[in-house]
Amino acid sequence: MDETNGKIRNVNASLKGLKERSDQDMSNEDASIGHMMLANRLNSTSIAIGKIVAKFNDTTERFQTSLHGKFARQARIIKADITEEEIDMIMSSPNPGQCLQQLMEVPDAMVDRLVEIEERHEGILHIQKGVKEVQEMWQDLSLLVDAQAEMMDQVEKNVAATKNYTAKGVEHVKKAETFQLAARKKKKVPTAWPLV
Repeated sequence: MDETNGKIRNVNASLKGLKERSDQDMSNEDASIGHMMLANRLNSTSIAIGKIVAKFNDTTERFQTSLHGKFARQARIIKADITEEEIDMIMSSPNPGQCLQQLMEVPDAMVDRLVEIEERHEGILHIQKGVKEVQEMWQDLSLLVDAQAEMMDQVEKNVAATKNYTAKGVEHVKKAETFQLAARKKKKVPTAWPLV
């Protein structure tokens, strides 16, 4: 920031020097149109640089305000009862980050509690993973039961159809037996053939 301000001062000093020379050249009676054009260009450039510097200063101020707000928010996260004076003092220190780290120093009891919480969290994640595996096994088992139920339904249909076919087969066998007995009786019955 200081480097940028130094460069702005150098540019302003250069522009001031050029402006003085331009004014001297214009005060001479032999000032040409070229000198006038250069003077106008110098004035335009000076105005443009002034606007740029003003915009830069405005942006820098907004950035500083935003940075101060963010820093204050972070400081209040670390230490809820911090005052504005303390925040301003930390911001103006050469190393605000180091000051924040000093505020962040945590007692050993809190570190132990944090470790305990992390261990519990890992345990919960492990349990969650186990529950998810059990859920997947139940889903797989459900799919297997559904597939086997379909096969059992098909087997039941096949058994019923086989029973019907067997009953029809028994009827056909009885008919065939009846026909066979009738055919045997016909063979045994002698027919009288006249002898001539």
